[in-house]
Amino acid sequence: MSNFNTIVNGLATSPKVFEITKALLHTNIETEVDISELIRDIKIVESLYNSGLTVSIFCLDSTGLIDYLKIAGNEKIELVIERRDITDQKRKKFELEVYLAEIKDYSAPRPSSKAYTLYCVSKHVYLNNVLVLTNSFDNTPSNLIRSIVTKNLASEIDIRNPSTSPIKGIYPRLRPLSAIAWLLRNSFEDGTPNFFYETAKSGLIFDSYKKILAKDVYDTYDNHPNFKFTAKDELEELFDEERKKIRKINSNLNLSKFKASEKGAFGSTLHTIDVYNKTIAQKEYKYSDSLEKLNQFPPINDKIKLNDVNISDYKTGKNYFISYNSGAFNGFKNYHAPTDQSILKAEAYHHNLDTIIQDLVLPGDFEIESGDIIDLDILRTADVTDEIRGGDDFKDNILSGKHLITGIVHHFSKEGYGIRVKTKKDSFIKKLEGIKRK
Repeated sequence: MSNFNTIVNGLATSPKVFEITKALLHTNIETEVDISELIRDIKIVESLYNSGLTVSIFCLDSTGLIDYLKIAGNEKIELVIERRDITDQKRKKFELEVYLAEIKDYSAPRPSSKAYTLYCVSKHVYLNNVLVLTNSFDNTPSNLIRSIVTKNLASEIDIRNPSTSPIKGIYPRLRPLSAIAWLLRNSFEDGTPNFFYETAKSGLIFDSYKKILAKDVYDTYDNHPNFKFTAKDELEELFDEERKKIRKINSNLNLSKFKASEKGAFGSTLHTIDVYNKTIAQKEYKYSDSLEKLNQFPPINDKIKLNDVNISDYKTGKNYFISYNSGAFNGFKNYHAPTDQSILKAEAYHHNLDTIIQDLVLPGDFEIESGDIIDLDILRTADVTDEIRGGDDFKDNILSGKHLITGIVHHFSKEGYGIRVKTKKDSFIKKLEGIKRK
């Protein structure tokens, strides 16, 4: 399946262009079958919160492939989708190795053909279901995760944020990906959470929110109704403008402090007990401007009060209870040790990130991935008689600003290549203060 509607001299003049250059199904009898002619639709799903990719390949089959090849449901599929953009003339592509996990939506739309979806997962996700870890561990969380990925799951990982504090313990009979999630629960950098995820572009990644916030902005996107360039202008400029144009936007405004305060976004308390020393302790967390964030202004200010008390001064609405054993290992920290310093702030980062959630529909882009930061320039509501133009006068100060990409669906179909992007932000470009009365 390809889309060649806008190709000039082998270069894509629209971000909707794509070509499937490899789609090989490897059977259990060691034969390779090219299924590219059967493919009608592909969806590649990635997320900052998912440990692997899912790939759905919709096929229209008039050859009886499933019966002919005796498909068993564990076959490997090699998939390469690519194009050369007219802007830089570089070849950009996804090279994926996935494994068939399920055949969905099997039907016979016509007597001579069958329709079905090959639901596939990454190699490490497939292997995860047949393995359990019961061994002891003694290393930093990032090294432990690297060991699980390379030794148990036969895959590679990009460790972008190496941990420094070693921990010791025994995996309590966990599957590899569950063990990684278990390690992540108590893995932090300067109070920010760590993420273990996979993207179509870069594969498996281990990174911290602190490192992500330090990234440069990938690009700026807008929903302005007009284009500056046309086909009569330079095709490079038109391609780039089309790529950054928001086709559709759906915004979820979690501005209410009702649920956020219950989850500990602005204040919380940690209760600990050391069973070795028979001691108990408490630590409190209070939101402050010193927290790292995407934009300049926080989701609260000193004007937001409950019963004449600043909302960040309520620290008992969310409580955490953790049991330690400082004598478990001689001179070595156990699994729970890092939580003492970081769990309150890390959980606050998670929940504040849900302040604004937006779903965008954008033209296809092989370079964008989960974990990138983008800037949104969203038009505010204006009178129909106003001249629609850009600039701060017409910018929606709630919806605009820097956002973190937390998930992407890459969709390849007969309409072309498009992406659905989920973004979140924890702060604003303007203070949350309304109009003052004179």
